[in-house]
Amino acid sequence: MGFWFWFWIFVGIALGALAIYAYILWDLVARAKSLRAPVKRLEAIRDKLQAAQEKAAEFPKLVSALELTEEAVIKRRKGVEKANRQRKEDRQRRLVSRLKDIDYDESRLQ
Repeated sequence: MGFWFWFWIFVGIALGALAIYAYILWDLVARAKSLRAPVKRLEAIRDKLQAAQEKAAEFPKLVSALELTEEAVIKRRKGVEKANRQRKEDRQRRLVSRLKDIDYDESRLQ
């Protein structure tokens, strides 16, 4: 086997490698183009977040229970208890509604 035989073998290998690299680069560019739309949406969300962060947060001034009258403290405590009770009832109602929707004839239960 002469010089030209091996020359053309190595040229073929080099051209094959270049073709594979070109295909990988083309695929990478196509994937990068498909990321444009999600990146634009993320940029819009980022801008909204930055605008919200630049606003000064206003927190209501906390008032100690010691500074309030007894009636105001009792009224506030009843409101908290009522909100907690309502939250528990809502959770229980959601759980019961989920139980009503269970299909007992599912194949995984057989």
